[in-house]
Amino acid sequence: MLDEESDRKTIQLSKGFLNEMNNFEFTLLAVVFNDIFCLTGDLFGILQKKSLDINYCLLKIKSTREIINSKRNEDDFMQIFEKTNKMTPTTRKRTERTLTDDEIYQNYRVLFYEILDNISMEMDVRFKDCEKLQFLSLVDTTKFEKFTTDFPATAVQNLQQCYPQLFNKTQRLKNELCLLYADEMYRNITIEKALQLLQENKDVFQEVYKLFSLVLTIPSTSVSVERCFSCLKRIKTYTINNIPQDRFSLENISINSIQLDLLQDLMKKQPFYEDITDRFAALKDRKIDLTYKK
Repeated sequence: MLDEESDRKTIQLSKGFLNEMNNFEFTLLAVVFNDIFCLTGDLFGILQKKSLDINYCLLKIKSTREIINSKRNEDDFMQIFEKTNKMTPTTRKRTERTLTDDEIYQNYRVLFYEILDNISMEMDVRFKDCEKLQFLSLVDTTKFEKFTTDFPATAVQNLQQCYPQLFNKTQRLKNELCLLYADEMYRNITIEKALQLLQENKDVFQEVYKLFSLVLTIPSTSVSVERCFSCLKRIKTYTINNIPQDRFSLENISINSIQLDLLQDLMKKQPFYEDITDRFAALKDRKIDLTYKK
């Protein structure tokens, strides 16, 4: 290994990254997508935690899309443009040297509108069939007590529309659901636990047993974001592209992903970053001395 040659390559790559980060368009896109991802990140969190409450999920999807569409106006873009201009002064590309400042502004505004339109369109495509999953609310054990006085007839109709041959005994299904909702034993438990209890009485709750079995066969990605899968994919990609120094590298990456909520709580505490920096600087295999000596 030629350290000097390696250092030169590292310096050149660093300069390239720095120039890219100081590019006005790069900064503008970072600001735009940061605003969008703040909205969609909250939405995806709701979809994971409220996956059975399909009506609530549809409401949040609709409201998020409306907020994104509402940003498609001159005032919002001007705020983003001015915010970007404060962080990174406007620079002209070779193709923009003949353009006026107003023409450059208009070009970025068109780009901003195209991003919002594309996000809105992708949301429509992604969630266009979610209304067909309204029957999922029938097995939401947290609402069983509410269903005793407010029976979800619309969800039953939705189930029969999606699976007319499987659930053709309408009245029997309704009667079994009424008995199920009235039984406190089935309230506020997981679907898996409820199905285990129904297993013992599946001759009595034939239609309900089929319903719970059906819901458990629906892939989770149909009603929630594919965060877990993408996280595993990122870890796999990292391990392929990097040769870990020891077997603990993969374990540490996995733990950070699995315990993300705990990690975020620790990051809110002030000493967290200082402790990480101190531990990194104290490692014996560092090529440079990161500890300040008086």
